[in-house]
Amino acid sequence: SVVSRQQSCSLEDASLQFRERPQGELQDGTECLQVRGDEVMRRLGYDEVDEQVMREHRIIVDCTPLGMQPYENEMPDIPYHYLSKEHLLYDCIYNPEKTLFLQKGEERGCSIKNGLEMLHRQADEAWGVFRV
Repeated sequence: SVVSRQQSCSLEDASLQFRERPQGELQDGTECLQVRGDEVMRRLGYDEVDEQVMREHRIIVDCTPLGMQPYENEMPDIPYHYLSKEHLLYDCIYNPEKTLFLQKGEERGCSIKNGLEMLHRQADEAWGVFRV
């Protein structure tokens, strides 16, 4: 699995979350992201993510299918040049192990984590709930 300097992260901790629009279109600008600050969620378009937004939000979670088939050559359209070692990038995808999103973060010195551990934890929880 992808090694991270941070051992755990929950989606509730995410300050920047990328999600698809309800219709699920994957063309430029159709995704939106949720920004959490002072316990208030607001939505931004990718074109609104600037240096200040990136500086203020250190945990970035990609909840889109970008990075997995058939979108393996795509990633959220954010200004990656503002990423630093202070950021944690989490991708819910676990195959491939490192999506382009995670690769870009790793190149900038970010902590990165994929969704494999989340899958395992969900399976463990489901086993506990549904076993007879």
